[in-house]
Amino acid sequence: MKFCTPTQIKKLTGTKVPAEQVVALRQRGLNPFICPHTGTPIIDESVILASMMGKSDDLPHEFEFNEEAFN
Repeated sequence: MKFCTPTQIKKLTGTKVPAEQVVALRQRGLNPFICPHTGTPIIDESVILASMMGKSDDLPHEFEFNEEAFN
């Protein structure tokens, strides 16, 4: 895992205000972790790269229970 630096997040969102950064990331379909102490968004670079490449279709869209795994 490699988290984006504050400078990278500022470039991506166009702002240095944490609350505005969170809004900008969510508008782009990203859901960052929010640091409870500072309110700054924390997001892994791979999440941003995957969203840019349109790889969200690789993820399962609904939960499927696997009963065989518990037998």
